[in-house]
Amino acid sequence: EIRNPAFNNALSPDIVGETTFELFNFTQQNLNRPIDIFEIMQRTTIEVLGNLAFGYQFVLEIQNSSKLNEFNDIIKAKRNEIENKKVSNDVNSENGRIDLLT
Repeated sequence: EIRNPAFNNALSPDIVGETTFELFNFTQQNLNRPIDIFEIMQRTTIEVLGNLAFGYQFVLEIQNSSKLNEFNDIIKAKRNEIENKKVSNDVNSENGRIDLLT
């Protein structure tokens, strides 16, 4: 159970539903061209979480927006960071796994 009032007030179908509706509209408008569903779902998730957690709309559906460019830069930097950790073979000797979070 989430006790934080900000989350309790925000967990309404309106917030999640609005973003989901925007996702459906986007896919309908782009039926005749390939889209990167992974990127679209990332952006949708960030939009929902931003709205639920912070009451903030990132407006990531607008192409070439400064927020979208910043978001893409952050994601790209994190992917590179994770990839570099994989390449450097920074393996934890206890379980033989790579720690990608620190």
